[in-house]
Amino acid sequence: MEQLHIFSGKNVLITGGLGFIGSNLAHELVKLKARITIVDSLSPLYGGNIFNVNGIKDKCRIYINVILDE
Repeated sequence: MEQLHIFSGKNVLITGGLGFIGSNLAHELVKLKARITIVDSLSPLYGGNIFNVNGIKDKCRIYINVILDE
């Protein structure tokens, strides 16, 4: 029987989720059955890359946007 986790079924927003740390967090939270939303600007200065979420793209909502925009 699968053990329930505190993140199971929870909504989680990850800003910068296409970078190294954010994407690894997203991978782990998907394993824990969280509902993931990723916001990333994909700015070349910060290393975000859509390929960092290969394998979980269909389990996340991904928005390419600057969080400073209204």
